[in-house]
Amino acid sequence: MNFPPPFVDSPESSISWLYDELDVQWRKWLPSSVSNTLRRGAFYSVLVRPGFRLISLNMNYCNNKNW
Repeated sequence: MNFPPPFVDSPESSISWLYDELDVQWRKWLPSSVSNTLRRGAFYSVLVRPGFRLISLNMNYCNNKNW
């Protein structure tokens, strides 16, 4: 499995190391309020301005090569 889901938390199989690093690297662009979901599954939602919300989904889970 290339991108294990968040419930896979064993150290040798987890992808949390990558999501933790994404959180650190993307802090200059994203508010700290998205840290929890970013570290859980590399997805987030940000209110850019009233009436406009940016929603980012981690589509690697839907990759047909992700067994």
